Amino acid sequence: MAVLAVVALVAVGMVAIGRWPGGGDSLATSRSGAVGSTRDIPRSGSSETSPWAGADADDSSTTADSSGTGSGRDRDGRDGHGEGDREGDRDGDGEGGRLHTAACAGDLVVESVSAPIADPGLVEVSGVAIDSAGVAWVINDSGDSARMFGLSPQAPSSGSTSYGSSSSGSASYGSSSSGSASSSSASSGSGEALEGPATVVRTVTVEGAENVDWEDVAVAAPDRSALWLADTGGNISPRSEVVLYRVPVPPAGATSVSAATVGVVYPDGPHDTEAVVGTPDGSVLLFTKEPGRSRIYRVAVPAGLAGSTEGTDRTAVGASVTAEPLGEFAVGDGVTSLLTGADLSTDGSTVVLRTYGSVFVVAVPTGQSVAEALTDKSLRCRAIAPVEFQGESVALTPDGLGYVTVGEGTNPKLTTVRVRPAARPPE
Repeated sequence: MAVLAVVALVAVGMVAIGRWPGGGDSLATSRSGAVGSTRDIPRSGSSETSPWAGADADDSSTTADSSGTGSGRDRDGRDGHGEGDREGDRDGDGEGGRLHTAACAGDLVVESVSAPIADPGLVEVSGVAIDSAGVAWVINDSGDSARMFGLSPQAPSSGSTSYGSSSSGSASYGSSSSGSASSSSASSGSGEALEGPATVVRTVTVEGAENVDWEDVAVAAPDRSALWLADTGGNISPRSEVVLYRVPVPPAGATSVSAATVGVVYPDGPHDTEAVVGTPDGSVLLFTKEPGRSRIYRVAVPAGLAGSTEGTDRTAVGASVTAEPLGEFAVGDGVTSLLTGADLSTDGSTVVLRTYGSVFVVAVPTGQSVAEALTDKSLRCRAIAPVEFQGESVALTPDGLGYVTVGEGTNPKLTTVRVRPAARPPE
């Protein structure tokens, strides 16, 4: 028992300082294996508990018991779905407004959990983004070569369902003409996740890039034709300059893409940044990973990169850009939570945030900036957080009605969370 106590104390200490052996970061809440249930999260005010709640030691999420089931209530007595205003009149009218409304009302369901992705290249996934065709692009953390992986369901024998359709509960990430697939399985159209779809994996080399510490992938708004790869991690060692790589979305069958490089310097010294989003004006927002808070920085759009917007600040491709500080916001309970991933809808109306054990959906009302919305906790509602080993990745679906997550480690699973079918808009 004494040995176990020492081990426990050491583990707690490593979490507190933000490091974990074998991974890049702290493991705020370690719960092994796949999610153990397919029940919906309870609606606001329900006394039920949620097996999908992100029971973090790292934020004001639910409190976990040994089975991984949360209590359904925050430490300050809120019901675990929101952090303030749930009236729905602050959601804005953007593409992600319904997702925020559903998160606040408890109208989200786990729609599918993929079969384990048995690809030897996927060992430490640290970011995900979804292109316009529905392919989920993921990257590995430090230690891998400069490459990314496209994940999509194995093509069914007849028909498929895209994110834009509400006639079925199954989600589709598009199809791929090449790559290896995991074992076949099935998904349910009832809003409950059964055995998930098999996954086709494409490997694409990123030429002109180096993976020092890749931490996130972001869609380059507004047309989703390109991706930002964020070499912005700082766990290995502080860097005076980090790098953003912009690459075109690989066409079907492509095995490599070329990267445009943008160096980024912080005005106040190095930071560890694991969450990056593309904005409607083509710029990039960086969110630092710090206990209890995240600082926001804006990187202006470099000249010569596709998809930029007229009137946006520009600099030469390849030159260093000094990031502009925009403020900071509290993460989770504002004490120990660590922000590990984020995404922004292409119209800028909705943000989704990921910590090791929780997911939040934030509305960005018309006339407010992303930074302003993130500082207002009344615009933030708790969403379903699948149980994953070191949850670091989250991405909104193109239709704005859901998001996907994927954990680290070997044989990861891709989880799709969507607005409950009955709460979706008619086709």
